[in-house]
Order: sequence, then C-alpha cells, then structure tokens
Amino acid sequence: VIVCISEGIPVNDMVKVKATLADYDCVLLGPNCPGVITPRECKIGIIPAHVHNRGTIGTLTNRGTISGGGYGIANTAAGISTTLTNESGGTISSASWSGIFNNGTISTLTNSGTISGTAGIFNDGAGTTSNRTGGSIGTLTNSGTISGNTYGIHNTGMIGTLTNRG
Repeated sequence: VIVCISEGIPVNDMVKVKATLADYDCVLLGPNCPGVITPRECKIGIIPAHVHNRGTIGTLTNRGTISGGGYGIANTAAGISTTLTNESGGTISSASWSGIFNNGTISTLTNSGTISGTAGIFNDGAGTTSNRTGGSIGTLTNSGTISGNTYGIHNTGMIGTLTNRG
C-alpha cells in the first residue's frame, strides 16, 4: 500500500505514476489522501490515531465543528455511545452522506446546534452480522436544526422517544 498525502499534484503526473505502478503488486491511495486506519490494528498516513474509536464512547459533547466527507460521526454496529450532545453553536455535518450515521446504539442524542448532510441523522435498521437489530437511539431531543438534502432524519431502526422543539 502506498499512501500519497500530497495535495496539488498535476493529474498528468499521477497518471504516469499509476501506469508505472501497474507493473507492481501494490495499491495507491491518493493523492490528497490522509491515509487508512483500523483502530488498534493498523494506521497508514497522517490520520491521528487518537480520533478513532472502536467500542464505547461514554459522553461526546460538541461545541465546535465535527465534519467529514462521508459522515460527521459514524457509530457503527459494535459502537455504543451513552450520551451524544451537540450544543448551541455546534455543527456536525457531512459533505456527501449523513451528519450522524448510526447502526449501533446511542442512548441519548441531544441537539441544540446544527446536524446536516444528505441525511442529517441516518439511523440504520438494516443491522449487520454482529448487530441484527440495527440502529437504536433511546431518546432524541432536538431544539436546534437537523436538516438534509434528502432527509432530516432517516430512521429504519428504532428511536424510543423523539422530541422536536427546533
């Protein structure tokens, strides 16, 4: 695996690199790629290891900005988040998918800021091999803005109580 973290490389130069690498048993990620990470297993590139978690997050409170290309926050099948709070002035967003993607468990999600993406919140009920029930949000309370290009909240999982004052 070759990770190219540089920005601004001319396309024609990368086409030549790609052609050269075709003769070798390797994969090129990039250019303009921060790398690849599997928490506690492998880290390649410049992604800081401390921002990735597999497992349980007790409390996550956001007063600033959390954003990503695919997801602002992804709480996946093995993930458990007890309390996720996006405070006034806080933004959780995605450029191409959902501000918050959940197919794990979030006990309490409180928003008084902004959550946005193609789907503001995508609570996925499809489940996986390790999590047959899919996404679960015990209590979702909104006094801010949850918006999406397609859905504000897309729920195919379970939301116990939803209160909207936004």
